[in-house]
Amino acid sequence: MSNQDLLSELVRYKAIELGQSLHISRQSSDHGPSVGSAAENDWQKFFRSLPKRYDVTEGFVVSSDGEKSPQLDLIVHDSQYSPLVFSKSGINYVPVESVYAIFEVKQSVSVDGLRQIKFSACAVRSMNRRYSPVRIINKDRVIGEPNYILSGILALSSGYQPPMSKALQKSMIEGKDVEKIDLCCVAEAGYCVINREGEVRIETGQEVLGNFAFELMAELQREGTVGPIDIRSYTRHLND
Repeated sequence: MSNQDLLSELVRYKAIELGQSLHISRQSSDHGPSVGSAAENDWQKFFRSLPKRYDVTEGFVVSSDGEKSPQLDLIVHDSQYSPLVFSKSGINYVPVESVYAIFEVKQSVSVDGLRQIKFSACAVRSMNRRYSPVRIINKDRVIGEPNYILSGILALSSGYQPPMSKALQKSMIEGKDVEKIDLCCVAEAGYCVINREGEVRIETGQEVLGNFAFELMAELQREGTVGPIDIRSYTRHLND
């Protein structure tokens, strides 16, 4: 088996494991919050297959201006330049400068679920971000425009028929630019990715989670690396 085949098999194994866990969680509990929490844990475990430059948690996104997002099921954030995460009473607060992507986890994709992630995406993308320059060979390199923060919804099933329908695609992109949903993955049906140029990539079927993992990695890679947080913009609040 070649290295490429081995990698594909490993990702496929992770995808199968996620699909089975999501089904088991739904069938083994009649308590909505318990099922939701189990599903969030399942998706977090799957996302930990991402390269180590990324980390995954749940909680809130915050800014040095004191802004706070709605609670998010899954936050993909930096673990290299901006690994700072605040925790209090078991709740995580991730500086917006560190964020690559945010996701809501649902049992089924619905209009309400899409509206929720749109609201969260707008809140996070509208936050002011402050970075420090990176010093390279004794020269300061000023960080350019902040990276684009991806948003998406993850679910076991879909209320749309077919699951990746034109109606779903329209719902993902309608509204303000800061509300746009980039990724939708339905574990038992397929995924839809709509990039910033409006190009749509869809794959359907029951064994597409592995390919979705590669699509997510490609989209994250496309957006580049976040810069280092301006730490002093957060520590200044200690003197307020």
